[in-house]
Amino acid sequence: MTLRQKLIIGIVLALAGLALRPFGAGILSLFTPAPRVDVSTEFGQTAGPKRPAEALSQETCRWAAAQMLAQAGLGGTATLNPDGLLCLNVTYIPLPDETSDAAAQLVWGAFDVALALQQRNCEFTQIEVVILTRCDQSGARIEASVGAADLAAFGAGELSEDEFIECVMYTTLSQ
Repeated sequence: MTLRQKLIIGIVLALAGLALRPFGAGILSLFTPAPRVDVSTEFGQTAGPKRPAEALSQETCRWAAAQMLAQAGLGGTATLNPDGLLCLNVTYIPLPDETSDAAAQLVWGAFDVALALQQRNCEFTQIEVVILTRCDQSGARIEASVGAADLAAFGAGELSEDEFIECVMYTTLSQ
């Protein structure tokens, strides 16, 4: 068998392996960067002067957001625009006995993802969460938008839950 034939067989086997996986499984892990380890805090000693952590690229942040949404059980997409808008779109299909309150609670899960992204040094100025619910022929759209500074203040305990809720702009539309 020639080297070219071996290469073709290898490519076919790799593609077959990807095709047999559930849609999207494992793809994010191929492109997700390895977590950064700060040796000075890991072992409780200083390793020289502290440098400010560098902001992650938009591409890295978008992949991290998609992975975190999936880990949180939120089926959706993430976009990070150059103007600093982080948009988390989640599709939700409620069970027959669930109310729209369950969909509204998903906004908090998406805010948790955005807060975790801030802690990973992803830079954005505004967070927009869109929850699309599908129920038979009808559906609803829940939108929530908040500034990244308000989210960071809430995460740091500088804002109470009630104060944070006042900072969030909500919109609900029935379809």
